[in-house]
Amino acid sequence: MSLCALKFFFERTLQRNWPVFTLARPRKERKLPTVLSHEEVRRLLDCVEGPIFHMYFLTVYACGLRREEGRLLRVEDINSARGLIHVRGKGAKDRWVPKPGVLLTQLRELWNIHRTRPWLFPHPGSLDRPRPISRRALQLAFAAARARSGMRKHPVIHTLRHCYGTYLLEAGVSLRLIQANLAILHSTPRPSAPT
Repeated sequence: MSLCALKFFFERTLQRNWPVFTLARPRKERKLPTVLSHEEVRRLLDCVEGPIFHMYFLTVYACGLRREEGRLLRVEDINSARGLIHVRGKGAKDRWVPKPGVLLTQLRELWNIHRTRPWLFPHPGSLDRPRPISRRALQLAFAAARARSGMRKHPVIHTLRHCYGTYLLEAGVSLRLIQANLAILHSTPRPSAPT
């Protein structure tokens, strides 16, 4: 932070070049992500209150989705015939993700509770004017579940995605297939809107 402030001061305010800025760069920290055991994930998900929140976190975990990808899922994104979920990915890159069979049954049960088109996970209290569940509500629900679980680790919502990838790797699934499911590789660009 202070390096950026000094650089701005010298280059913008004083209009001077200082070559030390090309040399002195702090190294980026590369920490391994937190990964929970199967039991820890189960305990955490059991502590989530509310059917919409519970199914949201279960879907993110079971399909390896990013927070926003899960939050913005629509009812029509579920292809039960093919056993796939259409994910509108980061960077306007869509992909199909395999959906565990038991997840479809649970999603249908959730749908019977709220029936709020178009969102699969609508914001509680917005049933008259549907909108997707808010980021803040998800963070609060996850933090509350983490506190109730008594976990010493400090997972975040994205940890569920890391767990998905790690478990597949440990099960011997091909790294290229895992990358494709997580949209690190092989993403299909979303068609651009007509102008």
